[in-house]
Amino acid sequence: QAYQRNPLQPRVLTARALVELHLLGVDSALIWLKQALAVSPNYPPALYTMGILYRDWIDNPIVAKTYFEKFLKVAGDDSHAEEARRYLKELLAVRDRNASAPDAPPPDAATALTAVRAALANEAYDEARTRLKRALDRFPRNADLLWEMAILQDRHRVATYRDRFAPGR
Repeated sequence: QAYQRNPLQPRVLTARALVELHLLGVDSALIWLKQALAVSPNYPPALYTMGILYRDWIDNPIVAKTYFEKFLKVAGDDSHAEEARRYLKELLAVRDRNASAPDAPPPDAATALTAVRAALANEAYDEARTRLKRALDRFPRNADLLWEMAILQDRHRVATYRDRFAPGR
């Protein structure tokens, strides 16, 4: 109802994005948040929510960092400012650790790699494949990610064969 009364109010658009996120998924939520930011580019709740989406749902720390930095510039003493600062501090710590290891993948590739390996260890092959595809879209030449994709394909075929022809083993 609020949307019908005032469709261009950033507060309403941001609230609708949160509802859409849980009903229809990330893509729909992004549409509403982008509309909110088109109307009011410095609307703190929309900036913060974009940061959360990119951090937790899309797994893209670089874009999340951008939104959290914009959020902190305009947020003042917002209740979520401390969480945004903590996340940015964690990203800096990861970057510093990786800077000392020249062969390590970039920070967000390393994060993706850790999540993929955890999923593989738990035999959550679909989750691992989804995470790998996202990471490889961003880092198509990353040798570690490519290697994990090969391992995933090998293990998934084995698991599929075992589940189909020898269930319960």
